[in-house]
Amino acid sequence: MTKGAGHDKTELTVDDLLAGGVHVRSVPEGDASKFANCESVDLVVALETAGDERDFGGSDHAAAFVRREPERTLEALLAAPDAFAAHGDLWRQLLWRLAEADWIERAPVEQKQRVLDAIGRLDGEALETTISSAVRWLEKCVVGRDEAVLPFLSAQQDAIIEVWHHLASRAFLSTAQPPENHFGANQGERLMQRAYNSAAGELTFVGLALLDKARRAPEQLNASAQQAERIETAICEVTDRGRPDVAARLAEWAHIAAVLMPRATEHLVLGPITESESDAALCLLDLHAQYGRGLTSELYGRLEPIMVRESKRNRLSNKGVAHLVGRLTWRALDRLSGTQATGLSPPELRSVLQRTSDEGRRAAADTVRDWLKGKPLEERADAWVNTGRIFFAQCWAFDVALRSPELSQHLARIPALLGPAFRDGVTTIVPLLVPFEVWDVDTLFLYFGSRQQTDEGQEFASTSLRRKAAGAAWSAAVDLLDAALGPHPKVVPYDLAEWLTDLRSYSHEAQEDPRFKRLLRLTQR
Repeated sequence: MTKGAGHDKTELTVDDLLAGGVHVRSVPEGDASKFANCESVDLVVALETAGDERDFGGSDHAAAFVRREPERTLEALLAAPDAFAAHGDLWRQLLWRLAEADWIERAPVEQKQRVLDAIGRLDGEALETTISSAVRWLEKCVVGRDEAVLPFLSAQQDAIIEVWHHLASRAFLSTAQPPENHFGANQGERLMQRAYNSAAGELTFVGLALLDKARRAPEQLNASAQQAERIETAICEVTDRGRPDVAARLAEWAHIAAVLMPRATEHLVLGPITESESDAALCLLDLHAQYGRGLTSELYGRLEPIMVRESKRNRLSNKGVAHLVGRLTWRALDRLSGTQATGLSPPELRSVLQRTSDEGRRAAADTVRDWLKGKPLEERADAWVNTGRIFFAQCWAFDVALRSPELSQHLARIPALLGPAFRDGVTTIVPLLVPFEVWDVDTLFLYFGSRQQTDEGQEFASTSLRRKAAGAAWSAAVDLLDAALGPHPKVVPYDLAEWLTDLRSYSHEAQEDPRFKRLLRLTQR
């Protein structure tokens, strides 16, 4: 970054080249001082004129001023004679700036009140142009830590609800046209991206957040709680293009939406998912599978048959199917451990794992890993013996045709989690493996030994601790590595020789084992 007169100039570097030869170019920041002598209506005219006259790729002086002087921009707009019906692009830029954390956190209540009042008065071209930025600003006033948002929210709850409905009148506006952009059964991610970036979707989320705040702070937000039915009715009645976006955000937060907006959630999400196999309904399920949070026991029980059906039929996206299988697996593990009364029986889950995709089975293996990782290290051996081992004996799909190198990679990392039960884990897992490429022996034992936190927040044991732990259970460790590599590996792990040397130093008898000798010969190829 080099400094130029009056603005920052960004040079194109090699780092700006992305895959496919795409160039990323930054537009130079404009010079806000060009408007230093402008005030009131003259400032609005000057800012809009500068925006209209800017060349493509040229410095955006107006945007620089709005960013640096949002309060002056607001004062100028409020002074304009047609303040609330025109100047949509300037309002849009300003509201995006005012929604940024630094302004929201430091702005006094009185200033926020002025912005809220202005949004409530926007109309015509101004409202149409600013709808997304206005909704985002409102979201920042509702969503956040209680100590940050509750004071303003409780003082202005009536006004906030009226502004919400004012924005809904535009975002949920009926066009008497069918919904646009057909979404396939496997396009939950695409629908979520659109809903997250649409005014209708974001406003639905704000409505949910507002009612959730009222539920958790009833004394401070009593007026908001009393408006719950009115907000829900507005959401229930949405039609046309906005309907999929609204349904998407309800599906994302189904566990909360079913409590706060039961009619809307039933009408737009749960009813379609449970009663229809249309692409629209399956797309909502795909979205919920990928982005939804945990389910209450009641919701899980209702959706379980649908999740089983779609896990087997593979009509959703690969990610969606994987998340469904993972959810079913976790609940089955809880049921085996006695912490949940609901969940699939072992024969039912085995049927799912036999008919789902390989990615679904990989998700099941990862779920077992994560379920065990969630237990304290000293409890994992018991968790394995009482639940994990039973899961593989009663629930896993043993069909040889369903094994794959990719699935084996996921299964092979489970035993290292188990502490004292490592040997037992290897005995259970090795028969389920087929050979796969191992580039780094230590990746099989990432969770071996006492864990330490890395800079990225992950918890792994150091290399020396992992190898010391492998030496203490050398026969099982060699058995696992031997099964992973197979008799004729195409790739020899780069650290195999070093790993074997360390293993021998920790356990001298290992070097006499035929499996050890075979592995050692691989390093001499």
